[in-house]
Amino acid sequence: MKLSIQISKEDSLIFQLFSISLSKQIKNQKLFMWIFGAILNYSIYIIISQIYHKYLFSSFVFVSCISLSWILAYPFYWKFVIKRRLKKMLRERLEKDNDEQYTISFNKNNISVLAKTNQSTINYNTLYSLVETPKYFYLFINKFSAFIVPENQMSEKEKLAFLSIIHKNNIRVVDQKKWKWSFFINSIN
Repeated sequence: MKLSIQISKEDSLIFQLFSISLSKQIKNQKLFMWIFGAILNYSIYIIISQIYHKYLFSSFVFVSCISLSWILAYPFYWKFVIKRRLKKMLRERLEKDNDEQYTISFNKNNISVLAKTNQSTINYNTLYSLVETPKYFYLFINKFSAFIVPENQMSEKEKLAFLSIIHKNNIRVVDQKKWKWSFFINSIN
């Protein structure tokens, strides 16, 4: 079976967002910055209250409002910043080509991938996993790298043949059909 795949910048962006949503390091960074902002605001309150004793309650209310705003707004700010950085990175990387194209051939013992600039062969037993999201299959060759297979570029017959090959070769399948880019999603079940 052969699949000809064309990957757009948007496809690459969604894969990068998916990868980030699984990163423990990113999860810890988000949590640290979220809590750090609130702690920093209350530290400012303590300093202000030491200097201006008669404005103690009003400064507490003011700092509480800022802390609450930080806690509520930070997830949206984080999502915006990450998405903007990834778009910039992908724009620079794909500046010359609008889309990436490759062909995946499923052979008896391995997968052959033919791209514009290179060709590789990967044995089924070395594949890390297949992750199925709402619109994509990610065929991971290791913990961090994957081939993107958009579902909309496969017929129903090709999809069934593809999944049959995956199951026949005992490749771990991870169901992430409910995955959505969010501040709060951090792991694969």
